[in-house]
Amino acid sequence: MIDTTRAPGMRLIQLQRRARRPDLDPVPGAGGPHWAARYAAAAALVGLSVAANVAAPALIGQPVPFFVYFPAVVLSGFIGGFGPGLAATGLSALAVAWLNLPPPGPDVGAHDDRLRLLLFTGVCALLSYVNHVLHSAVRAARRAEAGLAAEAARNDRTEAKYRTLFDSMDEGFCIIEMIYEAGVPVDYVFREVNPAFERQTGLVDPIGKRMTRLAPGHEPQWFALYGKVVETGETLRVEAPASRLGRFYEVLAWRFGDAARRQVAVLFKDVTERMATAAALARGERHLGTIIDEMPALISYIDRELRYVYNNKRYLDWYGVSPERLKGTRVEDLLGPARWAVVEGRLRRALAGETVAFDAEIEYPDRRRWVHCEFIPDPEPGGAVRGLFAFVTDITGARRQEETLKEAVSARTAELARSNAELEAFSYTVSHDLRAPLRAIQGYATIVLDRASALLDEETRGLLERISASTMRMDRMIMDLLALGRLSRGEQVLSPVDPEPVVDHVLSHYPGFDKADVTVRRPLGRVMAQDSLLTQALSNLLVNAVKFVPKGRRAAVAVSAEPAGPGRTRLVVEDNGLGIPEDMRSKLFRPFSRLHPRGEYEGTGIGLAIVKKAAERMGGTAGVESKPGDGSRFWIELRRAPDAA
Repeated sequence: MIDTTRAPGMRLIQLQRRARRPDLDPVPGAGGPHWAARYAAAAALVGLSVAANVAAPALIGQPVPFFVYFPAVVLSGFIGGFGPGLAATGLSALAVAWLNLPPPGPDVGAHDDRLRLLLFTGVCALLSYVNHVLHSAVRAARRAEAGLAAEAARNDRTEAKYRTLFDSMDEGFCIIEMIYEAGVPVDYVFREVNPAFERQTGLVDPIGKRMTRLAPGHEPQWFALYGKVVETGETLRVEAPASRLGRFYEVLAWRFGDAARRQVAVLFKDVTERMATAAALARGERHLGTIIDEMPALISYIDRELRYVYNNKRYLDWYGVSPERLKGTRVEDLLGPARWAVVEGRLRRALAGETVAFDAEIEYPDRRRWVHCEFIPDPEPGGAVRGLFAFVTDITGARRQEETLKEAVSARTAELARSNAELEAFSYTVSHDLRAPLRAIQGYATIVLDRASALLDEETRGLLERISASTMRMDRMIMDLLALGRLSRGEQVLSPVDPEPVVDHVLSHYPGFDKADVTVRRPLGRVMAQDSLLTQALSNLLVNAVKFVPKGRRAAVAVSAEPAGPGRTRLVVEDNGLGIPEDMRSKLFRPFSRLHPRGEYEGTGIGLAIVKKAAERMGGTAGVESKPGDGSRFWIELRRAPDAA
């Protein structure tokens, strides 16, 4: 803080010094600006004096040879300076000598006149110098006055600026006067505060009041700190709590004036929130350090010179070294040649900006261990890598479990292969041993009807027809069950498939579609599927679409494709059939689920179960949207083929 109370006096001294500078005022004999006018004025004044001297005898009855010239010399010296004053003196002396003195001769009176003329000339020269000095002093005083006025205006503007800053700054500011008892600072009084003071302290109207009364119990350390500022004149910078105010302050304090005034200027800011944040961060760092130390991984930070900068506790315990021993050590020196050969290239790749992860079996003093390592580069804002984070995890146990699991999976796979073979054999048995009697029954019933139809009564013929229809239905059910079973076994290899040829094949090879209006909205796009599974699913949906139509209504079927989210396609079969009640939709895709009596519509109740199982085997799903009496929209959702994206 600058004490400005002495500035005006210093400025006056500066102005007075400038008033005596030779480049500002004319000196004796100097011309200076407008010198011709000043000399002309001197000559004119002398001319007027000559005229007055000539006219004096007529006006007052006697000559006045010297008196009338004094005003001309004085004015010339005052107005024009020392040079014009001397010029007026010389002209006046010539005029007196010419007009009033007798010619040179032995006359005693003439000698006296010449002595008076000489005395007149000397006096006039002295008057010229005196008037010149007076004139210079007057001009210097005027300049000093103008300078003081300008300085005062500048001071006013500066004070206004500082007052604006004083009033508008966010930091608190105050001037305090220390109070001593027995030479020890025990309190202080507020002499001046800025508007932010109350906001920063919570103290209201503090001017003229003691701190101990505004905040009883205020820490004595503040009195000692400010007292030291008064005594030493040193600037104080400190961050400390003010517990009675419930705040933490950042303070800048300096002595205001000399030590005798006992005043201190204090600029301060409430940093309670910042200090709380810093304390929380410090606690967080301690907690984070504890967490990192207790993590099962070995964690370290390595600089560009491949030296250790930081290692967690587990890393230190792993190698049995202290933090002081390891910090700054080269990685190569700690690991040794064999382990260094495993990680060196990968470390350098990480320092080049690549994240590196790998598993390795490494020989350690106690045994060989499997470890998983990750080297993550630490780039600077400009892009250069300043170091890397290393994470090393002991996965020896996991590798052993993985090997055990692989063995178990191999055994389970072999067992599943045997089970699948047995299921295949069972399916073959079902297909041949169960269907053969059914075919025989159906054949015999058909032969009897053909050969003895005329001999049989109507009831007997009906029974034989029912036997034939039941065996055919049982044969279809066996085939559908075998198809559903096959869908649950074996690995399906998916590839891009175009559904359009599949739909065209179904429409051209299955009966019943010639009695329906079928529309295929092309293109359908390519999907990831297995050709036989897709054929089985679409054929079941299309057959159902033309089958379950109210009596007397011509079936209308539309096949289309629509997007179903990122990378997914729905193949939709829409009909104008009976529709499906809402309470039945959740059961629709279960095996043997039927919505209508067997006598009204043919079917085994397995077709939609086959559709859903086929979709799932292709990595998709199946669903339906319907309103009773208003048709249905069945769909299978599959992944879109990459070339169709």
